[in-house]
Amino acid sequence: MNYYSCYTKWKKAVIEMNKGIYIVVRTGSSRLPQKALSRVCDKHIIEILIERMKYLNKDLADIVICTTEKEEDNILEEIALRNKIDIFRGSENNIVQRQHDCSEHFGHEIIINVDGDDILCDPFYVKKIIEEFEKNPDIEVINTIELPFGVNSMGYRRKVLDRVLEYINSRELDTGWGELVKNREIFKIKEISPFSESEKIDIRLSLDYLEDLEVFRKIIEGIYRNNEFFTQKEVNEYILKNPSVSNINKGVEAKYWENYKKNKSWS
Repeated sequence: MNYYSCYTKWKKAVIEMNKGIYIVVRTGSSRLPQKALSRVCDKHIIEILIERMKYLNKDLADIVICTTEKEEDNILEEIALRNKIDIFRGSENNIVQRQHDCSEHFGHEIIINVDGDDILCDPFYVKKIIEEFEKNPDIEVINTIELPFGVNSMGYRRKVLDRVLEYINSRELDTGWGELVKNREIFKIKEISPFSESEKIDIRLSLDYLEDLEVFRKIIEGIYRNNEFFTQKEVNEYILKNPSVSNINKGVEAKYWENYKKNKSWS
């Protein structure tokens, strides 16, 4: 297994961090091949997500692209290098194993998972998860709830991944693994509700289909200016002013959940 760390050469001082924000992504996809490399505002769409995480959290946790060892994912290493963040390459089909190995390599005891499909994941909630772990040493899993699909995020301690790996007993685990992590019979869990009712907006913001990509392009091109950070409030305001945008990908919801149930690797 090969390990890479690009970001450390840019660090002005050695800062030991026991937290990592893992952008879990790979270029292989049967539904929308190389979706993370789609272009928007003259950059790969995954770079929008990287920028959002760096904006608020680069001094709180290491930011890592967590991908596979496949040759097709070499481009993600180049993107990590260009954006001055770390990269880890591990298991292709077992996301839990990949994150576990990544956490051992970097010494992270707390992992915040940011799905590479969730381009508009809100970094303010990622920061809130980090803060809650620091205040609650007994809590094992923290996740956000009731935000738009694709905006929520989740964090857990490394020992959670240890226990999930014991449970699956070497089976591949790609789709549906998050349900195991959120099992209240196994883990001590804390949920973070939206900061305000206005954030509970009805739209799908996850990148799986061409329709999803069209939604992201319209939103990002509509509010992204000069590499400046934009908030979830700005996203919501754009959607409310352009209600047709939220209808673009409504038809893919049923397809998504059908595929999810088909490919979930445990029951």
